[in-house]
Amino acid sequence: MPAWGGDTLGDDKETWELVHFIRHLPKITEAELQEMKELNPKTRSERQEEEEERRFLEGRGEAPAAPSEHKR
Repeated sequence: MPAWGGDTLGDDKETWELVHFIRHLPKITEAELQEMKELNPKTRSERQEEEEERRFLEGRGEAPAAPSEHKR
């Protein structure tokens, strides 16, 4: 099997962060899941949908279109 990382412990930092994250997954909280969802990049259509909702709630636009059928 090929070696991973470099010559120092600092070179392996990202690998160990991933290991710790994976080990934490079975006990992840709803708050942590929500935070991760908010950090995920959004598609252009998702950003547009959010903008339409925001404008509508501020009374500056028409009711937003029905939500699209994409997985989140």
